[in-house]
Amino acid sequence: MVFEVDLVVEKGVVFAGENVSCVFTIKNIGNEEEAIALASIQCLCQCSTNASRFIPLPQEQQQSTTSFTFSPFLSGGRSACVYASQPIILFCDEFFPPGESRSYPCSLPTSSHAPPSYKGESISYSYRIDGGVQQIGKDIKHVTAPIRVLFVDDQIKENVEQEEEHNTDSATPRTTTNSDTNLPSNSSHSSLASIETQDVSTLRDEYLRATAALTRKRKPLRFQLRNSKQEGICMVQLEKVAYRLGETIMCLLDFSCSDVHIVKVVAHLVSIERISEEYRLPNTLDNIATCERSFASSSKLALEAECLAMELPIPLVTHTHFSSQHVNVQWNIKIDLLYSKTPPLLQKNVHTQHVQWCHPIAVFLTNPSNIPFHTQRSKINVL
Repeated sequence: MVFEVDLVVEKGVVFAGENVSCVFTIKNIGNEEEAIALASIQCLCQCSTNASRFIPLPQEQQQSTTSFTFSPFLSGGRSACVYASQPIILFCDEFFPPGESRSYPCSLPTSSHAPPSYKGESISYSYRIDGGVQQIGKDIKHVTAPIRVLFVDDQIKENVEQEEEHNTDSATPRTTTNSDTNLPSNSSHSSLASIETQDVSTLRDEYLRATAALTRKRKPLRFQLRNSKQEGICMVQLEKVAYRLGETIMCLLDFSCSDVHIVKVVAHLVSIERISEEYRLPNTLDNIATCERSFASSSKLALEAECLAMELPIPLVTHTHFSSQHVNVQWNIKIDLLYSKTPPLLQKNVHTQHVQWCHPIAVFLTNPSNIPFHTQRSKINVL
């Protein structure tokens, strides 16, 4: 008796709380009529930790949330299922004639409270669609396909709620304030006017509209950098401090009022991963429980330059900022400047000094359709 089981996920990038659509297909490729006792499918999120940084995960987190969870765990408490959707029982005790193929379209929910997809130095969260097929008297056979879940920040949800309340309270549009903390004026909705007139606005559209409001350009932010002797180094200007995945951070450095001579500038976009105190190994210092990874960098010589523009692209395939019970992940811009007290072009051996400037930024979600994701297809033979 031989069955071919096929699992296809076409759009595998979703917001947390959205549903994932997939098709589960089973075919009898044998020469006789055969029976399948049970076929089930569900969405899982598995957490894996680094043994050199994390304590073993608590036992209650290693237990599956349902009796149908097909989830192999690593030994020693280094892996746990942190989310399992309610399984969908596709069928029970079905007979398949030779050559017959049956497809079962499914829609599986993700959790708005579980961690997003993430792969870090100390911890990773991986999502997958997991299907199981069992024949009478035999073990369950699994077919899996990975998906990616994007974090939806509370600020986005709050903005959506405020907009819904505003639409409920007033049937006619009114102009809102244009401060940094409020939703934009009516002009910010112009890009989605056609969607609203067609009355097909979805929660995804609302999330994207709220994200656009949070990440729009505002009044430029300027920071005056000085060294320990209060000497002026440069002026750093940022267009904004909130971005979407795939955007490019523009930093403008102005040296016109500098009291020193800038030699070189190096800018980095770094992700900072900090383990929650209750999950750290005993006596672990904060600097050991914190990891930094650089996702973009730019280096330029600044000899006699009055200003420099530094570009730091945020990869589409990376993660947003988020917090879970295990870890906190944030983003920083880090700029290192080498400078000298005398003009470097007038001397052979330049004695340089160093100053570093860091500033946190927020990285929000983007449209899942913009993120590269090939159709996931997984196939197994059940003997």
